[in-house]
Amino acid sequence: MDNSEYNEVNVAELIATGDSFGKKGDIPQALEYYMQAAEYNDAVAQYKIGSILMKYPTFETDLEKNHVYWLKLSAEQGNPNALYKLGVCYEGNDIILEEDKNLALEYFEKAASANQALAQSKLGYYYKRGVVVKKDYDMSAYWYQKGAENGHSIAQNQLAFCYMKGEGVLQDLEQAAYWFKKAAAQKHYVSQYQLGLCYMYGKGVEVDYNKAREMFEKAVDNGYEPAQKQLDVLTRLETLNGNSSADKLKEDLGEGFKGINISDDFDLRDYTHDYKTEDKPLFNTFQTAQTEEQTVKYSGNTDIDSLSEREAINLLYELSKKIHADVINKANCEMRLAEIDKEEKLKNAEQLLAQKGFTAEQLELLKNYFNKE
Repeated sequence: MDNSEYNEVNVAELIATGDSFGKKGDIPQALEYYMQAAEYNDAVAQYKIGSILMKYPTFETDLEKNHVYWLKLSAEQGNPNALYKLGVCYEGNDIILEEDKNLALEYFEKAASANQALAQSKLGYYYKRGVVVKKDYDMSAYWYQKGAENGHSIAQNQLAFCYMKGEGVLQDLEQAAYWFKKAAAQKHYVSQYQLGLCYMYGKGVEVDYNKAREMFEKAVDNGYEPAQKQLDVLTRLETLNGNSSADKLKEDLGEGFKGINISDDFDLRDYTHDYKTEDKPLFNTFQTAQTEEQTVKYSGNTDIDSLSEREAINLLYELSKKIHADVINKANCEMRLAEIDKEEKLKNAEQLLAQKGFTAEQLELLKNYFNKE
């Protein structure tokens, strides 16, 4: 085919036609048009060919011109998507290339510098977890910010956690809720769940149980099971409190426990692609303190008035577990338990709970709810 027969517009039309066939699922036809465009050294066409052959290796009829060949041709021209894709290949996810995370990092850095959102999110993950680089929360937040501003939902979710925890940025619950909203709008179900918790407990937004329920329901619809437990919490907290408002129980818990849990960061791996098709992640669920010193066994005859502060906190731990609720922030409780070790005397549980506004009826509800199973 003579180069003079085609101009830039013709190549764009070839790629557009290939895209059209690709959307219909006609991969051979899509490849045919991309190949025609690639004859004119078009980096986008080269990238699309490499991506198809990477996803559908059965279409690799020429082993010398495999997906790596086409991706490298495109990457040499600076195509940011090809640079990112090569990084993914070198992470150990490829049938041809051997794992080389240092080289993967180089490709991600080049792609991120070219404003590729997935690569920016990858760098955020690498710096957060210390993958072939020194762990650096500042750099992690920097790259998550870049990816978030480019509209990548996972980067938005991770940036929200940065603001929630004050990792690499000043802690700012309003910013955390803002970025959870951005990601939730893109159907990122963990963010929908987290935003529900924000509305449920007034983290960066005004408490709004209707919006909390709406977010939890959306997360459930998107397949995120923990959100169903939070839907149950809205009802069960009301039952515990004996009235129609969960907000009253939150007030009863007081300032010490009003930080009611915004869950931990779930990114045990970096979901920069279709996270729904990954192996199920080990989501951080509420667990009671495990050490023998922090575990308190209770019988049906427990005298709640005689509990120490440590025992009262552990009772609330167990209660929270039983109602499937993130009612007590695990980190805050463990921190307080550590502080108790340094105190000469433990406060009497009756005094503690009375200071928190618990009535005799509510104390009885706590004890009965714990003992009924």
